Amino acid sequence: MYLTVSSDGRYLLTAAYDGVAALWCVAKGEAIRTLRGQQGGLYTAVFSPNGQSVLTASADGAACLWRWRAGKVQWLLAGHEDSYMRSAAFSPDGRTIVTTSSDCSLRIWQLYVDESRAPYLLRTLEGHYGWVNTAVFSPAGDQILSAAADKTARLWCASTGDCLKTFAGHWAYVRSAVFSPQQTFILTASADWTAKLWNSQTAACIRTFAGHLQWVNMASFVHGLSKIITCSRDNTARLWNTFTGDCLRVFCGHSDFVMFAIVPAVLKDRKRKAKVGQRRWVAKPSADWEKACAGILFAGNESR
Repeated sequence: MYLTVSSDGRYLLTAAYDGVAALWCVAKGEAIRTLRGQQGGLYTAVFSPNGQSVLTASADGAACLWRWRAGKVQWLLAGHEDSYMRSAAFSPDGRTIVTTSSDCSLRIWQLYVDESRAPYLLRTLEGHYGWVNTAVFSPAGDQILSAAADKTARLWCASTGDCLKTFAGHWAYVRSAVFSPQQTFILTASADWTAKLWNSQTAACIRTFAGHLQWVNMASFVHGLSKIITCSRDNTARLWNTFTGDCLRVFCGHSDFVMFAIVPAVLKDRKRKAKVGQRRWVAKPSADWEKACAGILFAGNESR
């Protein structure tokens, strides 16, 4: 299951294993659009940089590009050799898409300026030896960072498809990997219960953040480099000092595992529930949490 916020903070986008993505108006707390059509559970759903499109990745082996205001599929991206499309993401300019799969590969798709023409497969990136869980473009759009079940993250050249660096050191599969704002550091989250900070140029591990009692689902930088946030299957999120590795605060309150932490541009300070299929995502930006984390929104997997 997945949750993200539009760049202007006006909309929430949720996706679930029942194959349904939904858009919610933050100001009203109401669902305004439901996206149905894929035949498998959804692993990710993201907004395009201009906010006009939504991209979903599904266990049916395809990614869908939606015109979300109309609620219609614009294009279907298929071609991975395995039945699970693990993630899909836009480049910063919105003209390129990267998808990942349990076939151990990444695929890069090019979008035409003329939106009436179908996207085409630009190249396939191979080198991982396990499911590729996620992939993201760098802030500059020149590199791609992937996280995989082979216990590594890899850095790729977006224009050539060459593998530039391999980040090895986790002893269980890597759940997510993200760039720092200036691309100088890499942050990974793993099923080995830790997050790690890496030098993006040397692939050296700088620091390990240990303290969670279960898988770390994701890790992200918070407002620059000084802090990071981690979310775990131990039902907590943690705030860390990036430079010392000290845990600054443990956030307890979710009754199920915490999946994501995101920084919306605009969000009211009250609890919201977005029902997705048979479960509910519960976002809990309490006053105490916002004071500590400067407005980070936490999403849990509560069923009530």
